[in-house]
Amino acid sequence: PKPENRFRLPYAMAIDREGRIFVTDRGNRRVQIFDSEGQFVRTIGGRKNIGIRLSLPKPVALDGFGNVYIGDRSARGARLVMIDRAGRLVKSLQVPFEASSIGIVKDQLFIGTKETRSSANIYFIGPDGNVARKIEECSPESAVWETRVNAACAADGRIFLASEFLPAVRVYAPSGSLEMEFRYAPLT
Repeated sequence: PKPENRFRLPYAMAIDREGRIFVTDRGNRRVQIFDSEGQFVRTIGGRKNIGIRLSLPKPVALDGFGNVYIGDRSARGARLVMIDRAGRLVKSLQVPFEASSIGIVKDQLFIGTKETRSSANIYFIGPDGNVARKIEECSPESAVWETRVNAACAADGRIFLASEFLPAVRVYAPSGSLEMEFRYAPLT
């Protein structure tokens, strides 16, 4: 395949309203953008470090305006990189924990984390990069046993959280209150 179609450790993807596909490629330090037919459009970041520098991009999210949010990790810590629709860097915000997922609930950006040092599963991030609020508090003792992984949001603003080791999905209202939990039988 062409170089732009070769991935080295892809992590996540998002699709915008036009059907463009955004794929984070950790090993190549980039985000690849393809049209709805799978044809290459452009790259954000990359190993040649032209333009925007990414170290270890993982989750990616898009807002209704076409802005791109990338969770990145470097030796200096975790950050959220915000890029406009034209591919220009808007800002880079240091965040308290590495994001395993990113979402937007009613114009409010959140990160889901799977770090065992964190005190919550989901952090809502303000425009200054500081934590505005958090949900799903957990004690350091339980964090060791319950690694968090996936967080996603529905169109109505509800947040769904799936745990790696706990066989359950929790559903939260946009306010952060727990609405329901459904459990399933784990595979053995």
